[in-house]
Amino acid sequence: MKVVFITTNYLPFTGGVENHTASLAHSLSARHEVKVAALRFRPQSLFSRLGVLGNNLLAPRRVEDRLDGKVSVISLGPNLLERLRLWPLALRALPRIQRWFYEQLNRITRPAFLRAFTPRLRQVIAGADVVHCMAFGDLGIAAQAVANSCGIPFVCTPFVHPQQWGDGKDDVECYQRSEAVIGLTPADRDYLASLGVLPERLHIIGVAPQISEKRDAVGFRRQHGLEGFPFVLYLGRMMYKKGSRALLASARRVWDEMPEVRFVFIGPND
Repeated sequence: MKVVFITTNYLPFTGGVENHTASLAHSLSARHEVKVAALRFRPQSLFSRLGVLGNNLLAPRRVEDRLDGKVSVISLGPNLLERLRLWPLALRALPRIQRWFYEQLNRITRPAFLRAFTPRLRQVIAGADVVHCMAFGDLGIAAQAVANSCGIPFVCTPFVHPQQWGDGKDDVECYQRSEAVIGLTPADRDYLASLGVLPERLHIIGVAPQISEKRDAVGFRRQHGLEGFPFVLYLGRMMYKKGSRALLASARRVWDEMPEVRFVFIGPND
C-alpha cells in the first residue's frame, strides 16, 4: 500500500507532531511505501505579526527531496512562481484587520493558497492508496481537496488544541468530510465528537512514548547540579499555550512548602 503523510513540519524540526509523524511513517515503512510531505524542516524566526505567513507566503523555499530510512521526504516549500501566487495572503498580516477578521481573511485569501499548492500536492499524492494529514488550516484543506479530486481516501489527525488552534469552522468542516479522524486520547475523541465529527469515523490510537535506549539519570543529575534534589521537569516547546510560563509562575508557591525542589525546562524557544 502507498501512504502519503501531509504535515506542516517534519524532522529535524523538533516537536510532538513531528516525532509522532516520524514514528508512524517509520513503522509503516516496514510493510508499505511511505512518503512524508512537509512545508518546513527547521524553525523560522519571523516578526510576531508575520508568523501567520510562515506556513504560506514566507514558508522556507523548496529543498531537495531525501530519504529518512525507508521514508521518502518531500518538500512542499514554494518555488518562485508559487510564492508569487501566494501574495494575496500578505493581507493576513495587516494589523487590527488580522485580529478582528482572522477567519474572514483566511477564507478570502485561501483560493490563492489552493492555486499555489494544488499542482505540487497532486504530484505528491498521485498514486497513493491513502492520504493521512497531520496539518490543519490551508494545507489540510488543500490536501483534502486534492485527495478527493483524485478519489483517494483522506484521513486526518487534527491535534486540536481547544480554543487555541485547529477547531475553527473551516477546520471542523474538513474533519467532518474526512473518511476517518484519528485522536490520540479519549479526550480528543470526545472533543472532536462535540464539534460534529461522526462517532463512527473517530478512532483512538494512543500516544506512543519515545524513550531513548540510552539514558543516564545519575549522570544527568550530576551534570546539572541536581544531585540530592527532587525536581520538576518541563519537556517541550517553550510556548505560552503549552503552560511553560504557568509552570514557572507556580515555582514560588512550591518553594513556600518545599524549598529544595528544582525546576528544569528543556526544549526549543517558539
